[in-house]
Amino acid sequence: MIKAIIFDVDGVLSVDKPILHARHDAMYYAISKKYKISFSDAKKKYSNSKLNLPEYKKHTSVYKLGSLGFSREEFFDIINDVDQSKAVFPNENLLSTLRKLKDKFILVAYSNTPEIATLKTLNQLRIRDSFTKVFCADHFDESKPSKRNLLKILKEVKLKKEEVIILGNSLEKDILPARQLGIKAILFDDVGKYKNPEPPVIYDLIEIFNYL
Repeated sequence: MIKAIIFDVDGVLSVDKPILHARHDAMYYAISKKYKISFSDAKKKYSNSKLNLPEYKKHTSVYKLGSLGFSREEFFDIINDVDQSKAVFPNENLLSTLRKLKDKFILVAYSNTPEIATLKTLNQLRIRDSFTKVFCADHFDESKPSKRNLLKILKEVKLKKEEVIILGNSLEKDILPARQLGIKAILFDDVGKYKNPEPPVIYDLIEIFNYL
């Protein structure tokens, strides 16, 4: 029996593109300042940074910046300092979906973004009170796709693997690690990022009710 749903934040609760654009620009600026290079060269340097990383780290910004000499704390500071006021928008049917879910399930937010930025997002979306627990990047020693983080979350919410569903928009960071642990995971792919993804997959948040 499902008792809890764990939501990724950026790209599931909020529209992915605007906030990612703002945060990537902040990272490019930090790289340009650190290496005294142009913004465009910093962008290329960030893109190429994944070449030096193992496969499971290539999709995660904190690891990319880490390969360029930034600490986890420096990454957190960069992201937390981003002005999100004009970059956070709710995904379609967000409020109505959460309203129906929160009376029946424990709702948990789990983000690869540090706490200050994550709470800004939830507050801007006016959904902070919908979540019993909020787990952020600076609550862990590792980042997604860490399976250890998921086990820690289960322990803290006092639930078994079969009692939880994870909803994420990244196959690599959200879905695969959950499935490897035996946790049901639903891919949210509203922008059609993946071609023929293995089900379950939804394209609108309201479709989650098909799996509950």
